[in-house]
Amino acid sequence: MKVEEIMIGDWISSPYGNIQVEFIYNNGYDDVVGEREEMYLDCYTGEEDSRMKDITIETVYPIPLTEEILLLNGFEYNEDFEEYLISIDKNVFSFEYDSVDDFYYFGSWIRFYHVHELQHLLRLCGLTELAVNFKIE
Repeated sequence: MKVEEIMIGDWISSPYGNIQVEFIYNNGYDDVVGEREEMYLDCYTGEEDSRMKDITIETVYPIPLTEEILLLNGFEYNEDFEEYLISIDKNVFSFEYDSVDDFYYFGSWIRFYHVHELQHLLRLCGLTELAVNFKIE
C-alpha cells in the first residue's frame, strides 16, 4: 500500500493481524537525497491496551471487503437488486456487488474492493461515525 491510500481510522492488514490506523508519520526528511524517509503507522488492534507503534508502511496490505463484513456493520442484502443497503437517519445508501469482476460499487462509477476504500466512501457520504467505528471481526 501507499501512504496516500491510508487515512486515520482505516482498517488494514499487517503481520500482527488486522489493525486500525491511529497515526501516520515519517522519521524525517533526507536533505541529501531530497526524499522522505520511511513512513510509519501507530495502530490499534481493536482490543483494550493493544496499541502498536512504528509499523512500516511496506508491511501493511488492504483488507478485502466481504459480505460478512458488510452484514456485521449493519448493511442488509437486497436480493431483488443484488445490493447492500444501510439506512442511517432516514437516508438509505446502497452499494452493489459485481460478482463477475468481484468488486463493489456506489452509484454506477465508484468501484471499491477493500475495507479502507469503503471507509473513505462512507466519510465522503457524511457517515464518519460508521467509518470510524467500522467492524471487521
